[in-house]
Amino acid sequence: MYKKIGNYLDDRVEELNFWGKTLHYHRPLSKYMAALEKAGMYVSSFREPVPPGELIELYPEQEYHYRIPSFVVIRAKSI
Repeated sequence: MYKKIGNYLDDRVEELNFWGKTLHYHRPLSKYMAALEKAGMYVSSFREPVPPGELIELYPEQEYHYRIPSFVVIRAKSI
């Protein structure tokens, strides 16, 4: 399984069907890190959450979210 990534460094908005039509905002990770640095913050926690196995059993078509995380959660603190 793979997720094709094209023009990774470009910002873009995509309309996807993610449990209904939703807008997804792609930004490279370096853009988030640069924004935090500019704001005088540091990352204290960085997570790529995935759905629990029980949810995948209920919705097997969502398995790709378990194998390729679709979200990033960043906790940042002021320096």
